[in-house]
Amino acid sequence: MKKRISRSVFFVSLAVNICCATLSLAVLYNRFKAVVGSAGAGELPSDFLLAVLVSAVISFAAALFTARVVSKRTLKELNDINLDDPNDSNFGSELSLLFYKIRSQNSQIQSQLRELERSQQEFKMITENMSEGLIIIDLKHSILSFNRSAKQIFGVENIKKHENVFTINQSERFEAAVNAALSGRHGELTMKMHDRIYSVFANPVVNGEKIVGAVIVVLDVTEREKGEQLRREFTANVSHELKTPLTSISGFAEIIMNGIAKPEDVRHFAENIYNESARLITLVGDIIKISQLDEGLVGAEKTDVDLLEIARKTANSLQSVASKNDITISVAGESSCVKGVYDIIDEMVYNLCDNAVKYNRPGGSVDITVENKTITVADTGIGIPLSSQPRVFERFYRVDKSHSKEIGGTGLGLSIVKHAAIYHGAKIDLESVENVGTKIKISF
Repeated sequence: MKKRISRSVFFVSLAVNICCATLSLAVLYNRFKAVVGSAGAGELPSDFLLAVLVSAVISFAAALFTARVVSKRTLKELNDINLDDPNDSNFGSELSLLFYKIRSQNSQIQSQLRELERSQQEFKMITENMSEGLIIIDLKHSILSFNRSAKQIFGVENIKKHENVFTINQSERFEAAVNAALSGRHGELTMKMHDRIYSVFANPVVNGEKIVGAVIVVLDVTEREKGEQLRREFTANVSHELKTPLTSISGFAEIIMNGIAKPEDVRHFAENIYNESARLITLVGDIIKISQLDEGLVGAEKTDVDLLEIARKTANSLQSVASKNDITISVAGESSCVKGVYDIIDEMVYNLCDNAVKYNRPGGSVDITVENKTITVADTGIGIPLSSQPRVFERFYRVDKSHSKEIGGTGLGLSIVKHAAIYHGAKIDLESVENVGTKIKISF
């Protein structure tokens, strides 16, 4: 670099001096014309030729000497410049303005490089800690950037830069969404991968008015979709559960109103209306109760609640029903107090024991055990199939619908148990073997 600068300065100085020599020769040429004119055509004085030769030699020597002298000082300053940091260099006034500009531009470039590096680090830190998958591509579908979540979602160990994005997912719907984004439109789809549900959003990246690529964001919406499915099922189930007693009430009332019922049957119809109304009130009450537990709007303060006391109270309440079906209920353990709402814990234990009696068989048993802030209800009933166990605490879910209709109930008992446990920060453990029995333990 320094050699190139030295040569440049030298030849510039030399060119300037040669120009001066050329001017001298021009003067001599005018003199030559005057001499020739006076001497006559065809005659060239020897003293003139000698003068021209001497002038040419002297001019070239002067140009060479001047170029070296002029460039020497300038070259020394240039050769002493620290190009990595011009601020460390000292130079004369001739170059001060030039290198002031160099210093200023170098400072701006360094500042911009630092800002760019900082922005890149921030972008990487943010994207690497995102739970959403992020992929950036260019117009040729080549991957420019991606994060850790994208690799996990698509199940790819190594995503290489500049690899075609369709190598990680070859579905037509994914391809259509990506191409829509590269065409300037919004692309969106929902797809299932590795037993999870994902929403994919593809949007164009625009620079000015020109599309330069696309950004693809992938969100795991599995839990949201499950929640939506549960809500849809709940709406359908609650509509059915409300419609059944209302239909019965309406039918019996219509018979009485139209005078079709015999006098001796009126009482029977009235009892049916009363029972269906009571069932409807219980159902609505249970729905409201679950909603309050979900929202934490119980409206009662937590106090010390003795689990053994509640277990004994529940056993006494169900004793007559159990005896009719030849089922024995026993309570064992020691006093164990937990912080909670008495009425909610009481209903939680009652629902567990009530189910244990209802889904038992003649000669069976229900054993309630209390110890170390846990209560366990074990029965020798029909059990729960393995495939149904993850859903038994859902609203209105019934393992055996025909048997459930015979024994009655709203189908919300275990759902209340689940939401009551969540409200108290308790854990539920379920063990069940079909045709052997079920054991449910609640740990506070």
